[in-house]
Parts: sequence; structure tokens; C-alpha cells
Amino acid sequence: MLPIFLATRIGVLAAGYAALLIFGYAGDRPPIQIYQSELLNLPFRFDAGWYFEIALEGYRWNPAAPEQQQAIAFYPAYPLATRALMRTLRVRFIPAAMLLTFAAGLLAFIYVSRLAREGLSDSPA
Repeated sequence: MLPIFLATRIGVLAAGYAALLIFGYAGDRPPIQIYQSELLNLPFRFDAGWYFEIALEGYRWNPAAPEQQQAIAFYPAYPLATRALMRTLRVRFIPAAMLLTFAAGLLAFIYVSRLAREGLSDSPA
């Protein structure tokens, strides 16, 4: 089961990298750059930047711009778990977040796989 899970994660990163090479960035500039390599920056796209900010600095509300997206729109479980993992393992945010994401994804993969196996059994219902 682990090889299939890893293959899907590699496939997602490959598809994201291919899309970046084919279509480029919206507005022709990268949103956030942490590393020089775009392949290493891929996991930090989309909502990851918001969770990064929440985990490191906490929630903030900007009353001057209520129409803009705010950090308070994001649930606290992921940033709290990432912060706890950072402190437990004494690692930086990105490795802790990636480890947490992969662990949660693997658990979900196992759960859905078992659920499908039960639902697709040959025994009559």
C-alpha cells in the first residue's frame, strides 16, 4: 500500500511541475519563493502560505480590508498540529508540515482503501 501512496504523491508533484512548466505563473511571477528550485517550492503553493503564516505568527484580522482573504478563514487544527510537531521533532516548519501532510494523507489512503475493500466484497449485502 505504501508504494502506491508514494507513487500518487510523486504523480501529483510531477503534474504540478509540468503545469508550471507549461502554463507558468498567474501574473507571470511566482507567488512565494522559499527555495531556488521550483520543484521544492511546489508543496508551498496555494493555502500552504496561509498555514505557514498562521503556524508561525498566529491568526490576524485586518479590519481595514474585510473584502480580502484573511487568516481567520482557516481552521486551526493543521497549524496547531504542525507547530506541535515542530517542537516535538525540533525541526523547521516545512519539514514538519510535509511530514504531517504525508502522514495524514497515508492514513486517509489506508482508510479509504479499507472502506472500499469492505464495500466491494463478494458477499451479498
